[in-house]
Amino acid sequence: MADLITRIALEAVVTERGVSTFDRTGHRPLPMESLLDTVGQLAPGLFEAGPRAAVREHAFGGGTAAQALWAATQTVEQDREVHAVHCRFLRHGDTTAPTQIEVTPTQDGRRYTARSVVAEQHGRKILTMDAAFHLPESGWQHQVPTADAPDAEDVPALEDRLLTLSDAGQRWLDHLRNSHPFEFRFVDTLHPILSGECTYPPRLRAWLRSRDPLPSDRFAQACAMVYVSDLFLLSTAMMPHVPVASRDNVARASLDHAVWLHRTPDLDDWHLFDMESTWAGHGRALCGSRIFDRDGRIVATVQQEVMLRQPSEPATD
Repeated sequence: MADLITRIALEAVVTERGVSTFDRTGHRPLPMESLLDTVGQLAPGLFEAGPRAAVREHAFGGGTAAQALWAATQTVEQDREVHAVHCRFLRHGDTTAPTQIEVTPTQDGRRYTARSVVAEQHGRKILTMDAAFHLPESGWQHQVPTADAPDAEDVPALEDRLLTLSDAGQRWLDHLRNSHPFEFRFVDTLHPILSGECTYPPRLRAWLRSRDPLPSDRFAQACAMVYVSDLFLLSTAMMPHVPVASRDNVARASLDHAVWLHRTPDLDDWHLFDMESTWAGHGRALCGSRIFDRDGRIVATVQQEVMLRQPSEPATD
Protein backbone atom coordinates (compact mmCIF):
# COMPACT_ATOMS: atom_id res chain seq x y z
CA MET A 1 0.00 0.00 0.00
CA ALA A 2 2.83 2.42 0.88
CA ASP A 3 4.45 1.85 -2.54
CA LEU A 4 1.17 2.64 -4.27
CA ILE A 5 0.79 5.87 -2.30
CA THR A 6 4.36 6.89 -3.21
CA ARG A 7 3.76 6.17 -6.89
CA ILE A 8 0.56 8.20 -6.89
CA ALA A 9 2.35 11.10 -5.20
CA LEU A 10 5.11 11.01 -7.83
CA GLU A 11 2.46 11.11 -10.54
CA ALA A 12 1.10 14.26 -8.87
CA VAL A 13 -2.41 12.97 -8.31
CA VAL A 14 -4.03 15.59 -6.10
CA THR A 15 -7.37 15.42 -4.30
CA GLU A 16 -9.42 18.58 -3.79
CA ARG A 17 -10.86 18.81 -0.29
CA GLY A 18 -11.35 22.42 0.68
CA VAL A 19 -12.60 21.76 4.24
CA SER A 20 -10.46 21.37 7.34
CA THR A 21 -11.51 18.81 9.94
CA PHE A 22 -10.38 20.90 12.89
CA ASP A 23 -11.67 24.16 14.31
CA ARG A 24 -8.72 26.55 14.22
CA THR A 25 -10.20 28.61 17.04
CA GLY A 26 -9.93 25.58 19.32
CA HIS A 27 -13.39 26.19 20.81
CA ARG A 28 -15.37 23.26 19.43
CA PRO A 29 -15.06 20.43 16.92
CA LEU A 30 -16.33 20.98 13.42
CA PRO A 31 -19.48 19.15 12.32
CA MET A 32 -19.50 15.48 11.42
CA GLU A 33 -20.03 16.42 7.78
CA SER A 34 -16.63 18.15 7.71
CA LEU A 35 -14.91 15.02 9.02
CA LEU A 36 -16.31 13.06 6.07
CA ASP A 37 -15.72 15.83 3.52
CA THR A 38 -11.95 15.51 3.94
CA VAL A 39 -12.02 11.95 2.59
CA GLY A 40 -10.93 12.25 -1.03
CA GLN A 41 -10.26 9.59 -3.64
CA LEU A 42 -6.69 9.30 -4.95
CA ALA A 43 -7.20 6.28 -7.21
CA PRO A 44 -9.66 3.38 -7.53
CA GLY A 45 -9.90 1.86 -4.06
CA LEU A 46 -7.47 4.35 -2.51
CA PHE A 47 -8.54 7.36 -0.43
CA GLU A 48 -6.96 9.88 1.90
CA ALA A 49 -8.50 11.71 4.86
CA GLY A 50 -7.06 15.02 5.98
CA PRO A 51 -5.67 15.86 9.45
CA ARG A 52 -8.19 16.35 12.22
CA ALA A 53 -6.42 18.83 14.53
CA ALA A 54 -3.71 21.48 14.61
CA VAL A 55 -2.20 20.03 17.80
CA ARG A 56 -0.98 16.44 17.89
CA GLU A 57 -3.08 14.12 20.04
CA HIS A 58 -4.29 10.53 19.89
CA ALA A 59 -7.02 10.39 17.26
CA PHE A 60 -10.44 9.25 18.45
CA GLY A 61 -10.96 5.75 17.07
CA GLY A 62 -14.61 6.35 16.25
CA GLY A 63 -13.59 9.20 13.95
CA THR A 64 -11.09 7.03 12.11
CA ALA A 65 -13.71 4.29 11.76
CA ALA A 66 -16.26 6.78 10.41
CA GLN A 67 -13.81 8.01 7.76
CA ALA A 68 -12.88 4.44 6.80
CA LEU A 69 -16.54 3.49 6.45
CA TRP A 70 -17.23 6.60 4.37
CA ALA A 71 -14.46 5.58 1.97
CA ALA A 72 -16.00 2.10 1.71
CA THR A 73 -19.44 3.54 0.92
CA GLN A 74 -17.97 5.31 -2.11
CA THR A 75 -17.21 1.93 -3.70
CA VAL A 76 -20.64 0.25 -3.38
CA GLU A 77 -23.98 0.62 -5.12
CA GLN A 78 -25.96 3.48 -3.64
CA ASP A 79 -29.12 1.40 -3.13
CA ARG A 80 -27.40 -0.52 -0.29
CA GLU A 81 -27.54 0.15 3.43
CA VAL A 82 -24.75 -0.37 5.95
CA HIS A 83 -25.74 -3.32 8.12
CA ALA A 84 -22.53 -4.33 9.93
CA VAL A 85 -19.12 -2.84 10.68
CA HIS A 86 -16.30 -4.72 12.42
CA CYS A 87 -13.17 -2.74 13.34
CA ARG A 88 -9.84 -3.63 14.86
CA PHE A 89 -7.92 -0.71 16.38
CA LEU A 90 -4.24 -1.57 15.92
CA ARG A 91 -2.55 1.54 17.34
CA HIS A 92 -3.31 5.15 18.19
CA GLY A 93 -3.84 7.52 15.29
CA ASP A 94 -2.24 10.97 14.95
CA THR A 95 -4.69 13.88 14.71
CA THR A 96 -2.21 16.04 12.75
CA ALA A 97 -1.42 13.46 10.05
CA PRO A 98 -3.40 12.47 6.96
CA THR A 99 -4.82 8.95 6.88
CA GLN A 100 -4.45 6.70 3.83
CA ILE A 101 -7.44 4.38 3.37
CA GLU A 102 -7.41 1.36 1.07
CA VAL A 103 -10.71 -0.34 0.19
CA THR A 104 -10.79 -3.86 -1.26
CA PRO A 105 -13.97 -5.54 -2.56
CA THR A 106 -14.62 -8.89 -0.88
CA GLN A 107 -18.24 -9.51 -1.94
CA ASP A 108 -20.53 -8.09 -4.62
CA GLY A 109 -23.66 -10.20 -4.43
CA ARG A 110 -27.22 -9.59 -5.55
CA ARG A 111 -28.28 -8.42 -2.08
CA TYR A 112 -25.09 -8.38 0.01
CA THR A 113 -21.89 -6.40 -0.51
CA ALA A 114 -18.73 -6.38 1.61
CA ARG A 115 -15.53 -4.36 1.71
CA SER A 116 -12.23 -4.82 3.53
CA VAL A 117 -10.68 -1.52 4.63
CA VAL A 118 -7.20 -0.67 5.93
CA ALA A 119 -6.27 2.75 7.35
CA GLU A 120 -2.61 3.78 7.63
CA GLN A 121 -0.61 6.69 9.01
CA HIS A 122 3.15 7.18 8.79
CA GLY A 123 3.38 3.90 6.87
CA ARG A 124 1.80 1.85 9.69
CA LYS A 125 -1.66 0.33 9.89
CA ILE A 126 -3.86 1.93 12.56
CA LEU A 127 -7.21 0.29 11.76
CA THR A 128 -8.67 -2.61 9.82
CA MET A 129 -12.38 -2.86 9.04
CA ASP A 130 -14.86 -5.24 7.48
CA ALA A 131 -17.90 -3.29 6.27
CA ALA A 132 -21.04 -5.11 5.11
CA PHE A 133 -23.94 -3.70 3.08
CA HIS A 134 -27.41 -5.04 2.32
CA LEU A 135 -30.10 -4.26 -0.22
CA PRO A 136 -33.18 -3.65 2.00
CA GLU A 137 -35.95 -6.23 1.84
CA SER A 138 -39.09 -7.14 3.78
CA GLY A 139 -39.16 -9.85 6.46
CA TRP A 140 -40.26 -10.88 9.96
CA GLN A 141 -39.71 -8.33 12.69
CA HIS A 142 -39.16 -8.39 16.46
CA GLN A 143 -36.97 -6.56 18.96
CA VAL A 144 -36.11 -6.33 22.66
CA PRO A 145 -38.08 -3.85 24.79
CA THR A 146 -36.73 -0.33 24.79
CA ALA A 147 -34.52 0.75 27.69
CA ASP A 148 -36.28 2.37 30.62
CA ALA A 149 -35.35 6.06 30.65
CA PRO A 150 -37.00 9.49 30.77
CA ASP A 151 -37.30 11.47 27.55
CA ALA A 152 -34.25 13.47 26.50
CA GLU A 153 -36.07 16.75 27.18
CA ASP A 154 -36.62 15.65 30.80
CA VAL A 155 -32.92 14.97 31.42
CA PRO A 156 -30.69 17.87 32.62
CA ALA A 157 -28.48 19.41 29.95
CA LEU A 158 -24.74 18.96 30.28
CA GLU A 159 -24.28 22.61 31.25
CA ASP A 160 -26.54 22.06 34.27
CA ARG A 161 -24.60 18.94 35.26
CA LEU A 162 -21.27 20.79 35.16
CA LEU A 163 -22.35 23.20 37.87
CA THR A 164 -22.68 20.40 40.43
CA LEU A 165 -19.48 18.44 39.71
CA SER A 166 -15.97 18.52 41.10
CA ASP A 167 -13.18 20.25 39.18
CA ALA A 168 -11.96 16.89 37.84
CA GLY A 169 -15.46 15.95 36.72
CA GLN A 170 -15.96 19.29 35.02
CA ARG A 171 -12.66 18.93 33.15
CA TRP A 172 -13.64 15.45 31.94
CA LEU A 173 -17.01 16.58 30.64
CA ASP A 174 -15.56 19.78 29.17
CA HIS A 175 -13.04 17.66 27.25
CA LEU A 176 -15.84 15.49 25.88
CA ARG A 177 -17.90 18.49 24.88
CA ASN A 178 -14.97 20.16 23.12
CA SER A 179 -13.76 17.01 21.36
CA HIS A 180 -16.87 15.58 19.69
CA PRO A 181 -19.55 17.07 17.41
CA PHE A 182 -22.35 15.51 19.46
CA GLU A 183 -24.57 16.68 22.28
CA PHE A 184 -25.19 14.28 25.15
CA ARG A 185 -27.39 14.12 28.22
CA PHE A 186 -26.71 11.54 30.92
CA VAL A 187 -29.76 9.78 32.34
CA ASP A 188 -27.84 8.39 35.32
CA THR A 189 -26.36 10.53 38.07
CA LEU A 190 -22.74 11.43 37.40
CA HIS A 191 -21.54 11.95 40.97
CA PRO A 192 -20.59 8.31 41.74
CA ILE A 193 -19.02 7.95 38.29
CA LEU A 194 -16.79 11.00 38.61
CA SER A 195 -16.24 11.46 42.34
CA GLY A 196 -14.59 8.19 43.31
CA GLU A 197 -17.46 6.08 44.64
CA CYS A 198 -16.12 3.00 42.88
CA THR A 199 -18.99 0.64 43.66
CA TYR A 200 -21.13 2.04 40.87
CA PRO A 201 -22.48 -0.68 38.52
CA PRO A 202 -20.95 -0.74 35.02
CA ARG A 203 -24.02 0.61 33.26
CA LEU A 204 -24.59 4.05 31.76
CA ARG A 205 -27.55 5.50 29.88
CA ALA A 206 -27.30 8.66 27.81
CA TRP A 207 -29.19 10.51 25.09
CA LEU A 208 -27.03 11.66 22.15
CA ARG A 209 -27.60 13.63 18.96
CA SER A 210 -25.56 15.64 16.47
CA ARG A 211 -24.91 19.27 17.36
CA ASP A 212 -25.13 20.34 13.73
CA PRO A 213 -27.44 19.17 10.92
CA LEU A 214 -26.22 15.97 9.29
CA PRO A 215 -26.58 15.14 5.60
CA SER A 216 -29.78 13.24 4.86
CA ASP A 217 -27.65 10.67 3.02
CA ARG A 218 -28.07 7.32 4.80
CA PHE A 219 -24.38 6.51 4.40
CA ALA A 220 -23.44 9.71 6.23
CA GLN A 221 -25.91 8.86 8.99
CA ALA A 222 -24.39 5.37 9.31
CA CYS A 223 -20.90 6.88 9.57
CA ALA A 224 -22.13 9.23 12.29
CA MET A 225 -23.53 6.24 14.18
CA VAL A 226 -20.22 4.38 13.94
CA TYR A 227 -18.46 7.49 15.29
CA VAL A 228 -20.77 8.07 18.23
CA SER A 229 -21.07 4.37 19.11
CA ASP A 230 -17.44 4.48 20.28
CA LEU A 231 -18.21 7.04 23.00
CA PHE A 232 -18.46 6.10 26.72
CA LEU A 233 -18.11 2.32 26.39
CA LEU A 234 -14.63 2.23 27.89
CA SER A 235 -15.76 4.60 30.65
CA THR A 236 -18.60 2.21 31.47
CA ALA A 237 -16.08 -0.59 32.07
CA MET A 238 -14.07 1.62 34.43
CA MET A 239 -16.99 2.61 36.66
CA PRO A 240 -16.79 -0.21 39.26
CA HIS A 241 -13.02 0.21 39.63
CA VAL A 242 -11.77 3.79 39.29
CA PRO A 243 -13.30 7.27 38.95
CA VAL A 244 -13.75 8.04 35.27
CA ALA A 245 -12.35 11.53 35.84
CA SER A 246 -9.08 9.89 36.99
CA ARG A 247 -8.73 7.83 33.83
CA ASP A 248 -5.37 9.44 32.92
CA ASN A 249 -3.77 7.06 35.44
CA VAL A 250 -5.22 4.00 33.70
CA ALA A 251 -3.69 2.31 30.64
CA ARG A 252 -6.68 1.94 28.34
CA ALA A 253 -7.55 1.58 24.66
CA SER A 254 -10.28 0.21 22.42
CA LEU A 255 -9.17 -3.08 20.85
CA ASP A 256 -12.04 -3.98 18.55
CA HIS A 257 -15.45 -2.56 17.83
CA ALA A 258 -18.51 -4.03 16.13
CA VAL A 259 -21.70 -2.23 15.11
CA TRP A 260 -24.82 -3.85 13.67
CA LEU A 261 -27.26 -1.34 12.20
CA HIS A 262 -30.88 -2.51 12.25
CA ARG A 263 -32.30 0.56 10.54
CA THR A 264 -30.94 3.82 9.16
CA PRO A 265 -30.38 6.20 12.09
CA ASP A 266 -31.40 9.84 12.19
CA LEU A 267 -28.86 11.35 14.55
CA ASP A 268 -30.28 14.82 14.03
CA ASP A 269 -32.73 13.61 16.70
CA TRP A 270 -32.03 12.15 20.13
CA HIS A 271 -31.04 8.48 20.45
CA LEU A 272 -30.89 6.59 23.74
CA PHE A 273 -27.65 4.68 24.36
CA ASP A 274 -28.02 1.92 26.96
CA MET A 275 -24.42 0.86 27.71
CA GLU A 276 -23.12 -1.90 29.94
CA SER A 277 -19.87 -3.73 30.61
CA THR A 278 -20.60 -7.42 31.16
CA TRP A 279 -17.08 -8.60 32.07
CA ALA A 280 -13.58 -7.44 32.98
CA GLY A 281 -10.45 -9.49 33.61
CA HIS A 282 -6.91 -10.22 32.42
CA GLY A 283 -6.39 -6.56 31.52
CA ARG A 284 -9.41 -6.47 29.20
CA ALA A 285 -13.11 -5.69 29.43
CA LEU A 286 -16.15 -6.35 27.26
CA CYS A 287 -18.70 -3.60 26.73
CA GLY A 288 -21.87 -3.26 24.72
CA SER A 289 -24.75 -0.96 24.00
CA ARG A 290 -28.24 -1.03 22.58
CA ILE A 291 -29.22 2.15 20.80
CA PHE A 292 -32.85 3.22 20.46
CA ASP A 293 -34.54 6.13 18.71
CA ARG A 294 -37.01 8.29 20.63
CA ASP A 295 -39.89 6.06 19.44
CA GLY A 296 -38.32 3.06 21.18
CA ARG A 297 -37.17 1.29 18.01
CA ILE A 298 -33.78 -0.38 18.27
CA VAL A 299 -31.44 1.22 15.75
CA ALA A 300 -28.10 -0.44 16.45
CA THR A 301 -26.33 -2.98 18.65
CA VAL A 302 -22.68 -2.48 19.60
CA GLN A 303 -19.99 -4.68 21.14
CA GLN A 304 -16.49 -3.54 22.04
CA GLU A 305 -13.50 -5.13 23.75
CA VAL A 306 -11.10 -2.76 25.48
CA MET A 307 -7.69 -2.91 27.11
CA LEU A 308 -8.03 -1.82 30.74
CA ARG A 309 -4.89 -2.09 32.87
CA GLN A 310 -4.45 -1.06 36.47
CA PRO A 311 -2.11 1.95 36.96
CA SER A 312 0.72 -0.25 38.28
CA GLU A 313 0.88 -2.22 35.04
CA PRO A 314 2.91 -0.53 32.26
CA ALA A 315 1.28 -0.38 28.84
CA THR A 316 2.96 -1.92 25.80
CA ASP A 317 2.30 -1.41 22.11
